[in-house]
Amino acid sequence: MNIIAYSTEKFLKNAANRHKAFYFNYYTAENNNFEEATNKWADKKELLITISSEINDGNLTWQNQSFLNNEKNLSGVEFNKLHANKPLQALHFTNMEYSLFNACKINVISDSKDKFHDQPPVFLGSKLNHSYFKNCVFQNVSFLTGEFQNIVFYNCTFEHVSFNKHNDGIYKNIFFQNCIFTKVDVENLKLKSFCFWGNCSFEGLKFGLNTFPKKEIIGKNIIDLCKKWDEASFETRKQHRYMGGHYNKIEIETVSDENASERVIKYASTKNCYDGLIELYKYIFDYEDKFGEHGLSLKLNYYFKWLLDERDKLNNKKHIHRRIFLSRYILGYGIKAEKPFYAYLLMILIFSFLYVFTGLKIDNQSIHHYNLLDFFQSNQTLYDYGYALYFSVVTSTTIGFGDIRPDSGITMTLACIQGLLGIFLTTMFTVVFGRRFFK
Repeated sequence: MNIIAYSTEKFLKNAANRHKAFYFNYYTAENNNFEEATNKWADKKELLITISSEINDGNLTWQNQSFLNNEKNLSGVEFNKLHANKPLQALHFTNMEYSLFNACKINVISDSKDKFHDQPPVFLGSKLNHSYFKNCVFQNVSFLTGEFQNIVFYNCTFEHVSFNKHNDGIYKNIFFQNCIFTKVDVENLKLKSFCFWGNCSFEGLKFGLNTFPKKEIIGKNIIDLCKKWDEASFETRKQHRYMGGHYNKIEIETVSDENASERVIKYASTKNCYDGLIELYKYIFDYEDKFGEHGLSLKLNYYFKWLLDERDKLNNKKHIHRRIFLSRYILGYGIKAEKPFYAYLLMILIFSFLYVFTGLKIDNQSIHHYNLLDFFQSNQTLYDYGYALYFSVVTSTTIGFGDIRPDSGITMTLACIQGLLGIFLTTMFTVVFGRRFFK
C-alpha cells in the first residue's frame, strides 16, 4: 500500500478530456476545498511514504507528525492498493475527506458463522466526506459511526458488510456506481438521498420498513442533479472545471447502440440512474412479493413501473406518453386505487359539461346551450347543468333510469362512450382496492 498526494493539475488535465462525465454535486460543491486538501501534500512525498509504512506495520504514531499538528488528518491523499485482513485502527477517527481510494481491499477474516453480527469496524469515527472509492472490495466489515457524505463508490464490491448498524453515523448523498452487493445490511440506512447507478447487482440484501422513502423514489435529489447536468450543453461540458474534487467524477457508460438518438446521449447519466434503481427495486419487489416481510411490494412495484416508464421516455419510445397517461395517471399502475377513482369523478364532470351543449330531453323538453357565452350568462344554466350532472352519474354507473334521455346523435354517442369508460374504471378501482386486502 502506498499513499501519494493527489495532483490537482493531473486531475484537471484528465477531467478536461472526459467530456462525458457527470460531476456529482456540480452545482453545490465548493471550488477550493479540494485544492486546499491536496495542495498541502505537494512537497511531502517522503512523509506520505513514512505514513504508508507505519500504517502497514500497524504502529502509526500521529503525535510524531509535527506537520499534521498532532491531528489525524489525511484529507486530500490517494490510497493505492490498501490491503488489510484486520481492522486498520490507525485510520479510525481520521479525517480523510477529499481522498481517493484506488484498488483497495479490506477483508477481515473471521471464524464466526454469524457474519452480520461479527463485523469489525472500518474507518470507525472517521470523516470520509467527498471521497471517491474506485475498484475497491470490502468483505466482513462494518461501516459504523462517522461522516459519509457526498461519496462515490465506483465499481466496488461489498460482501458481508453492514452500514450504520448502531444508527449513529451520518450517511447522506452516497452514489453507488456499478457496485456488487452480496449479503449487505442496509436496514439502518435512509436511502432517500442515495443513488444506485448503472450496472448494480444485489443478493441477500437486508433492509427494514424505514429503509426506503415512503412518498418518493430513492435518490430523487441525485436524479434531479443528473438531469440538470444532462440538460447543460453537451459540447461545452469538457470546458468545466471540477467542482469539489475528483470524488465528483462519475463516468458515463459508452452508449452501445450506434444509432442511439441524441436524446439518449444527452440524458445518459439520468438513464444510468434509472438503470441502477430499476435493478434495486426489482430485487426488493421480488423479495417482498415472495416473503412479504414488510408489506412493501405494492408500493415498490409502483416505483418500479414508474422508473421503467421514465427510462423509456429518455429512450424516446413511440407512444410512451400515451401509455404513461393511461397507466400512471388513470390506472395508477394498477396499484393506487385513488387514481381510477379520481379519473372516474373527472369523467363525470367532463361528460356532464358536454351534455349541456349536445342536448338532453327532460319530460319532452330539450335543453341546449350551443353558445359558450350564453351558457355562463343564462339564469337557467345551473338547473340545466344539474340535470346534465345527474344524467352523467346514472350513465357512468350504467343504471339509466330513463327519466332523462339523449336529444341528439352526439349525446347518444357520448353516453355510450361514458358507459364503457364507467364499467372500465369501476372494474379497475375494484381490482386495485381489493389487492390491498389480499396482499
